[in-house]
Amino acid sequence: MLGARINRFEIADLYIPEVARRMGVAWCDDGMSFAEVTIGVARLQGLLRDLTENWSVESRMYDDGLNIVVLMLADDYHTLGPMLVTSQLRRLGASVRLLLGRPDAEVKAVVRDQAFDMVLVSVAHIEKLGQTNGLVKMIRNNMICPAPIIVGGPGIDMEQDAKAITGADHVSNDVKEALLLCGLTDRTRTSGSAAKEG
Repeated sequence: MLGARINRFEIADLYIPEVARRMGVAWCDDGMSFAEVTIGVARLQGLLRDLTENWSVESRMYDDGLNIVVLMLADDYHTLGPMLVTSQLRRLGASVRLLLGRPDAEVKAVVRDQAFDMVLVSVAHIEKLGQTNGLVKMIRNNMICPAPIIVGGPGIDMEQDAKAITGADHVSNDVKEALLLCGLTDRTRTSGSAAKEG
């Protein structure tokens, strides 16, 4: 794909999610086994890591830039979406803390110890929206500094009341829209490696 002059942004943001969606449909239609889908998604995640390696921001908090945490429920294992969101945010120059399926105690400690400008929670299934409400409350009650909480992911696509059910400040599956909803677009900055990639 790179040889065909398809840039890394398009592969990461368009092709990888589309392949993942097609595998999900194939699994639902019994065209792929669970093992095949699991292996396929693992390979997509590896590809995403390879593509976004140069877009990473050091693991540090900014004094003047965006500090964001991306997380998911402790018992959720659909990690491709949060990884993609993290890479998109880092390309915009944000420092992102990624917590994939971490226990509540760790999430509490992170939001108590570090001040974030925005919290993004990924929900893979509509059935998890009610459970997400408890996570949102826990985060809000433990944050050292109040910040907007955004819920996104496939779980919000089929539920018009996702915002009310989860108790989030906003729901969105678009990184730039989420930043806009939180009034943070003026604090993004394109990282040097991303600028070169364009």
